[in-house]
Amino acid sequence: MPIFAFTSIEHLPLNLFDPSYYSEIIWNIPTEKCKQFTETKLLEEYGILVNDGHKFHGNIIVNLYEKKFGLYPYYQNYFDPSSAVNGGIPQLANISAHLSKVRNDITKVIPNSNFDGLAVIDYENWRPLWEQNYHTKRIYQSESMAYVKKRYGDINDSVAELIAMNEFNNASM
Repeated sequence: MPIFAFTSIEHLPLNLFDPSYYSEIIWNIPTEKCKQFTETKLLEEYGILVNDGHKFHGNIIVNLYEKKFGLYPYYQNYFDPSSAVNGGIPQLANISAHLSKVRNDITKVIPNSNFDGLAVIDYENWRPLWEQNYHTKRIYQSESMAYVKKRYGDINDSVAELIAMNEFNNASM
């Protein structure tokens, strides 16, 4: 069953409302303060699933963001290697501490042990595959290579990149 996420009813493709096209559409915008507007009333009218009370975390969908979920490694500033948080690169993450915090964070955000909604991990600081960390996210490649060179000394860039890529991909998955 397809699941779609949209930020406005205006952007919904018309065929999603065709009865022969089965799908569930989940609204994931914190509209609890906007309930007086017509748009929120249209959500139920079109059969779009909405958290009870239009809350951001609820019974239908919960979003978990990197800075409030676990101990994801990342850089606060993509142009400053000294801005590393939780090790910066996945190879330096403390996976045991991360998973322990994840467990606690899930319990806080989803206190109902019978929750059967959708939990979305929305992590955007880096991408889990080496080659997908381009443009501003290239710091994850350069710092991974620096980590390899620090440990292996005077190896050439091609070899360092292969090792760094392998380590990054393994650690990020």
